[in-house]
Amino acid sequence: PDGADLCARLGATGYPTIKAFVPAPPGSGGKARVLDYGGPRSAAALRDWAVGLLPGKVDGLADAKGVDAWIGRAGGRAGTAGSASWGGAAVLLLTDKPAPPPMWKALAGQFEGRVAFGAVTGAKAAVALAARWNVTKPLPAVLAFCGGDAGEPAALYGGAPKSSPLESWVRTFAGGRKCAAAVR
Repeated sequence: PDGADLCARLGATGYPTIKAFVPAPPGSGGKARVLDYGGPRSAAALRDWAVGLLPGKVDGLADAKGVDAWIGRAGGRAGTAGSASWGGAAVLLLTDKPAPPPMWKALAGQFEGRVAFGAVTGAKAAVALAARWNVTKPLPAVLAFCGGDAGEPAALYGGAPKSSPLESWVRTFAGGRKCAAAVR
């Protein structure tokens, strides 16, 4: 068969064999890890396993004080925990759900070191912060902040809560392009 050599190298001897290829952290020079899945063969179990492999690059925030401090770190001191490496952009998810969706975790991993990702979960805290920034649309809401200024968001995401449009929107903040204009 076409993949016989690959299967032999990876130790896949039966069908179906499910493996995940987890990349090494950026800049580590390490090799990707190959992980075997040994759980139940249901969509829910596979989803839970795959979501568990996503890196935890989203900062969980509980209240306005914590959000303000996080935005300040993200915008002011590059290289600190939760900050974008150039020191400028932070995107914040406000959701009434108990946890951020897997898509948010995946985007955070994708933009690690270029845009800081945070999430406020739970209706009470998320609704209070939405009111603070005059967000009138129903939750979830995604806001971008630039230069450590928590006073007014640089932008409110208005597209569909889907991976591709969110990725395109966040990309405009990566590396400081959009934030450089916002903080002038």
